[in-house]
Amino acid sequence: VFFPNPVGLRAGAPVTFRGIKIGEVAEVKAVLTGKPAPLIQIEVVLELIRDVVEAPPGVPRPFAGRTAADIAKTLIERGIRGKLQSQSLLTGQKYVDFDFLPGEEARFSGLDPRYPELPTTPTAMEKMGDKFEQFFDKLAELPLDEMMEDIRKAIRSIREVAEAPEVRGAIRKA
Repeated sequence: VFFPNPVGLRAGAPVTFRGIKIGEVAEVKAVLTGKPAPLIQIEVVLELIRDVVEAPPGVPRPFAGRTAADIAKTLIERGIRGKLQSQSLLTGQKYVDFDFLPGEEARFSGLDPRYPELPTTPTAMEKMGDKFEQFFDKLAELPLDEMMEDIRKAIRSIREVAEAPEVRGAIRKA
């Protein structure tokens, strides 16, 4: 898997599927992409345990005898996504959790990976960060100087009305 942002992962961190350990992180390294954005991707090599999901008698194992590339292709078709999750808020350590999330954005590195690549998806914090960035981009486009001058004019007009002798007289009489 590849992540476009810092990951907080280390070798040995758990890899889970819906919270069940299915492997661990074998290697984490930065890779130059040769592209302007992202210039660097974080490659996370995972070592997965086969046959973690049990099948009752009579239910065929869909991945028996298949290559890693075939397994990855089938999982991608079914909507598998890897996402960073917090292992410890105190230390900032993370782990990779997988689930079938076909409605979520599938991020691929666009590189020529050494191993079959599984897609990742942005975390809620990344999505929120994107929304904040869009908000501030729109805010930067607003004519703030003109808006502030309009507000000043409105405040002056309100002050003039409030300080008018007729208004003060009406308030005293009331």
